Amino acid sequence: MSLIFQCTSGQHRLNQTIVLEPASNLYQDRFFRLTGKGLSVGEAITSLLHRYLDGKPTKASKRVLSAADRDLEFWTAHFWDDTSEEVLQTEAFVLALTRYLQQNKVIRPGWLQHLVVESPIALRRAIRYSQVFLSPTELHWQEILGLDLSNAVGFSEFIKACEILQAENHKFKNGIKSIEAELKRLTPMETLVYASLFAFKHVVYSHGQKELRPDLLDKDRADALNVDFQKTTDAINQILISKLKTSVHSDFFISERIIGESLRKHMSTLLFPSPGTARATEKCLSYLATFERLVAAYLHFNEHVGGTITNFCFDDDYDIRFEGEMLVVYPQVNQDGGDWGRNGRKLERLHQYWHFRAIDEFIKLGLAFKHFGSPENEESNRFAWMSAIRTRLELTEIYGLDDEITTENGYKIDLLRTLLTVELMHAFYKYGYILPYCKHREQTGNWLSALTVFSFAGLVEGEIRFPITFSERKAKIARICNWTKSDEWPNGNKQMTEAILDFWSNDLKDLSRQLREHEYALQPEFHERPIFKIGNYLFELPWAFAFQNNVTAAVNNLRRLGRNRAELNMETNRIEIRLAETFEHFGFKVVCNFFPPRDADDEIGEIDLICFRDDHLFIFEIKSGYLRKTQRDAWQHRTSTLRKAARQLKRKSTLVKERLTTNPTLSALIGDRDASHIQAHSWIIDTSIEHDHEYFEGFLKVSLQEIFIALRNERHLLRDLHSAIANEKKRKGDHVNESGFRSICEEAMLTVSEQHPADNLYPNAFSAGQFVNVIENDLVWIVLD
Repeated sequence: MSLIFQCTSGQHRLNQTIVLEPASNLYQDRFFRLTGKGLSVGEAITSLLHRYLDGKPTKASKRVLSAADRDLEFWTAHFWDDTSEEVLQTEAFVLALTRYLQQNKVIRPGWLQHLVVESPIALRRAIRYSQVFLSPTELHWQEILGLDLSNAVGFSEFIKACEILQAENHKFKNGIKSIEAELKRLTPMETLVYASLFAFKHVVYSHGQKELRPDLLDKDRADALNVDFQKTTDAINQILISKLKTSVHSDFFISERIIGESLRKHMSTLLFPSPGTARATEKCLSYLATFERLVAAYLHFNEHVGGTITNFCFDDDYDIRFEGEMLVVYPQVNQDGGDWGRNGRKLERLHQYWHFRAIDEFIKLGLAFKHFGSPENEESNRFAWMSAIRTRLELTEIYGLDDEITTENGYKIDLLRTLLTVELMHAFYKYGYILPYCKHREQTGNWLSALTVFSFAGLVEGEIRFPITFSERKAKIARICNWTKSDEWPNGNKQMTEAILDFWSNDLKDLSRQLREHEYALQPEFHERPIFKIGNYLFELPWAFAFQNNVTAAVNNLRRLGRNRAELNMETNRIEIRLAETFEHFGFKVVCNFFPPRDADDEIGEIDLICFRDDHLFIFEIKSGYLRKTQRDAWQHRTSTLRKAARQLKRKSTLVKERLTTNPTLSALIGDRDASHIQAHSWIIDTSIEHDHEYFEGFLKVSLQEIFIALRNERHLLRDLHSAIANEKKRKGDHVNESGFRSICEEAMLTVSEQHPADNLYPNAFSAGQFVNVIENDLVWIVLD
């Protein structure tokens, strides 16, 4: 649906800052060297554009260069004085210009006026990508508003659209700040209390219904609920981050007395009202109503304003038009089933794929007939183990993890036990909190009455069952220590338990300090580190644990938040080695981590993997990362990691083909085969699925998951089994426990295989040529169609 905004306008003046050029210029010097080697002017500038985007050089005359140093050197080079229109239209130039606009200084006076005439489309794209229009006081935006647009067709309309989006963005942000001001007296802990009250009122019942009565929910409604949960969690996460930015030091010094007083003031008076607490109850309801307005404001901002601005800025398929004084931002092509939505469906099927793999692994490990705790908890514990195995399989096969991981304090912890801990917490809150609450809600028809009954029942049993739980850190360690029991540690490992809790914990005091000191500090999200540490106490949100995606939590905890871990390089190397071993298993000859000869170009670097079979030569550039959740994140991945990977692969594939018969290692790979008959395939293989089956510099990008599934001939595990499983559940009865899940899944898979007998990717046996056909024609993912 197109979003329409009312037009606004404004008058601005141009300010320019003149910077003198240095006597010598690193990029200009390299330009002369490149043209001296025979490159054309355009080729040399394009090479320098990519060098600049890659953050090179890092040093000059033993001096470390900052990003600001490189900006000055690059944009004051003389080759810009006579750059061809062809260069100005390249993607690399647009990305470099995007970076130029993000600097709050004018290095090349008159440069933007030149581009308005010579390359207006490139300038428009750079303005969109940089989002400079969202900061009206930025020097470059002031410069843009002062440009002479008389000869630039359509540019005035574009600037007008930017001003409208800027005004809308400003209006909604001010609205959010106004509501946040009404909650300024709340501490971060109290903010979590109202987040949980909100969730139990608006989120928990609809999602809990999927567990209580899955037969009443069709797939479309289930998908819609998942989307709502994610958007709501995002909004609550933004509220918490905003609160932490304005929190004071004393907010994080708490005791059991302070916690008790806060809970009585902000929750107990609501759950257990009495005549003497009427005013306190009214105040609590007022805070909750304000919190509801704040969540709604963030949801509105994220979906309507943020979504429209994201499409305008980072999706080249979107354009603008004016209908009178109204702005319409619209897709030029049909967005139904677009790449972003298709990726979401891929992730759902991949989750299913790894779950079926985990069922087989569970049996192979001899766990099928093992007892898992007390009889009343055995089924949920068994499913927790199966889910932990599922995530471990994906982390080891796709992300290169080993059986142990090292925490930030240097302690080694068991990967499976770490994953099992969060799965057991998921089971505990699902069966001990969410489902009982949902039953009370179904009986009472009122969220608050249901929560009161549920919480009171807990008190009667000597348990605290509030919408938010807390415990002293030492007590929590003692309580779950038995989750780390093993033959070596029959009573559990206290030190490992402590380290596992730290791995999943988000220290709000530290995060608050980082956010205040660094505006763009990396921010953990709810699911990535779902235990909130305040002082010596750990707080947990039952609804978040019960519904979050633990696979994404584990991957992003390790790969996004832990991007500076010392183990990351080893994990990347394992990804390459394990992929090489897989290709070798399927009859390929492989060379892993090939270092080019000394006489090769220094910039070629190590070649990750080369494979050969059936006169097909494969040259792979392998990239690893985390699970992205926004289109902006995907755009940044495309314009940084994948752009760079394509440039690297271009150099590497050229070298391999040139030295195929002369280099001893490469010639041994192909043996006595005629090199003239060999077909070469150079692919970018990435752990992420964003931008799959797109071409970068002419090279195909494909996900590592797809490569493994194609090699293993397991497309059938990606078929939509939802309906088949639902039918099996109906046949076996409405209330099938999870111990029967495997047989249900097996029968569902059998049904699907009977419906799709041609699911074998290699009907005439596996061959390299057919493997190429499967990948290049996207045959694995026809299951989505």
